[in-house]
Amino acid sequence: MAHAELDRLQACLNIALDTLRKEMDNSQLPPLSQHSSVDHPLDDPMTYLPSTALFNARRLSLACLGELRNLIQPPLDKRMDEKHSAYGAASIDTLIKTSIIDYLADLSDPSEGIPAAELASTFELDSQKLVPILRCCAANGWVRETRDSSFALNRCSRAFIKGRAGRKLNLSTPGLLSIIGAMPRWVTESDWKLSRSPAQTAFQIAFNTPLPLFSWIEQNPQTLIPRAGHFQVIGDVSTLSIVADYPWKQLETPIIVDCGGGQGGLVTAVLDA
Repeated sequence: MAHAELDRLQACLNIALDTLRKEMDNSQLPPLSQHSSVDHPLDDPMTYLPSTALFNARRLSLACLGELRNLIQPPLDKRMDEKHSAYGAASIDTLIKTSIIDYLADLSDPSEGIPAAELASTFELDSQKLVPILRCCAANGWVRETRDSSFALNRCSRAFIKGRAGRKLNLSTPGLLSIIGAMPRWVTESDWKLSRSPAQTAFQIAFNTPLPLFSWIEQNPQTLIPRAGHFQVIGDVSTLSIVADYPWKQLETPIIVDCGGGQGGLVTAVLDA
């Protein structure tokens, strides 16, 4: 019996992983490990630009995993994963906002982990609430349970330590989940389901306001702080590749007009290149 799709995905994934391994060796990068207590260069696209082959191998590996999951995962399990994904986002946000991530990173032996009861006592939290949150984070790879109800930080979580740019990216935008929750009603049930007006969207339903998004932000400027940090990180993630991929020095004009709404990080990087 031929398993054409499965065979193609397996072959594609094997090629991608072999290339990934080869390119990491060529770039003299250390092996990847979830349990490492130090950052890996590939974790920070703001400071490390991989080779084109390494970038493509990484992208292809992840794409194959996604397609493999679509192929073999039971549809009901897939739907439940999607339904509960918001809990995963809220759980890692909890570890960040309480500074539990910083505490785990600063342990004398980060790989050993620490009992959840001790974390609860340190941060004045309820351990019975904290353990499920930590286990949700463990299921998503942010932490690991080293022994029953004891947890250690995984390497990927170091991106959200205090002072890192990722800290801004992972702060939830206030009201985001409310907008997501209002989307089905907006599309199928509301009086606006056939409207394309920017003043008649899921945002207005979620926030109970007649104002378009940017008008609402003007009246609530405090919301700009997490939004600005969030979008700055998104932009900075691609700066190195934009600078490297385009022949900026070959432009016939020395003048570059920055039409963005940020802090000029991209245009500054282009001028410094």
